[in-house]
Amino acid sequence: MRLLQRPLSVLITNLSSLLLPLLSSPTFLSPAAPTVQSPNPNATQAHALSVARFAGELSDCLDELEVEVNLDPRGDGLKIFKDGLSSVTSRVMTPLLGGLKTELQKHLRALESVNPASPPAGPIKPVNGNRLGASHHPSIATLQALMPIYAKAVKTYTAPKSMQSALATFLISSVWVALVALSHRPTMPRSRSNSASAASGASAGAFKKRLGGASITPPPTPPSSRFTMKLPGSRPPSPSHVASPNTVADARVVNELLGQLPKPTATDDASRIAHEAVDEAFEALGALTALLGAVDSTSEVREDLDLELLTEDLPVLIAMPVLLRWSGHGEPQVIPAMLGIDEHEYREGCLSGFGRAEECETMIAQRMVDILNNDATEDLKTKMVFKYLEE
Repeated sequence: MRLLQRPLSVLITNLSSLLLPLLSSPTFLSPAAPTVQSPNPNATQAHALSVARFAGELSDCLDELEVEVNLDPRGDGLKIFKDGLSSVTSRVMTPLLGGLKTELQKHLRALESVNPASPPAGPIKPVNGNRLGASHHPSIATLQALMPIYAKAVKTYTAPKSMQSALATFLISSVWVALVALSHRPTMPRSRSNSASAASGASAGAFKKRLGGASITPPPTPPSSRFTMKLPGSRPPSPSHVASPNTVADARVVNELLGQLPKPTATDDASRIAHEAVDEAFEALGALTALLGAVDSTSEVREDLDLELLTEDLPVLIAMPVLLRWSGHGEPQVIPAMLGIDEHEYREGCLSGFGRAEECETMIAQRMVDILNNDATEDLKTKMVFKYLEE
């Protein structure tokens, strides 16, 4: 291997020189992601990918030698070369994967809308042998056409071992976007104002301060202060259909479509952890599908409905909007008004990812417990949601 281009630093320098004009070319990210019309990389992308794949394969070969790259008494260890090869790989793969991630998540976010701006371009094809009807969201048709192309591209972009962590991040963030969109989809167009009254300025300010605004790195231990908040004098009656059949069906299909994407291969401790994290994210998506189906099929309250079991694999902030709507407390968009904060602040500060949602859930669940406790009612659904949040 050292005879290929000796020393290896010369090889890395030559690879970097090859990439420089390719990465600076305007065609490198045009298109940013493969499309149905252009499923394959263009000439610039293909050239850059060939360089990156070579660097990735060489780096993987060094891993297979099973030598300690960090310790070398002669001072010519392989760690610096492995890092250089990984850098060459990531300079190509990371922006391509990022462009694909942006396009995929754009379609996933669109699933939250009940009135899409444009209809599907054509009939929705079957997924796993199941024909999709017109009741599905138009974005499902787009994803159905794009997902095989995306899966092939993601497999190419993340083939080197050094990209397995990036693959896990890509999958987890995409699943999270789908969870937020499907759990927060209203049952009707957002033409009316929120039914919940706004909190007082002092209470809202205190709550914002404790949430840490839109910060992604809040204090490790959220405060346990209780907040008081009253619902309006009368809340709307429980709707007869609390989760649209479209949402339940869309959740099932999205789960199947995202399942077509490659997952990290558990070859060592680091990749094993990444693989487990991805599995947990997909378990949450499956749990949301089950929860939506359970509350949608429950036109009348069943006392044997085990909310704790249904939400076992779900983040509280994903289950909460579904359960609040089911218990008749309004659409998911009333939650920021109940908390006394702006919806954008709530989404950026609390719904930016699994980790952030977990850090905020104790505060928000406690706040909702206070709200439901102040809403004196004998409604069984409200009692069940209250018990779930309290526990």
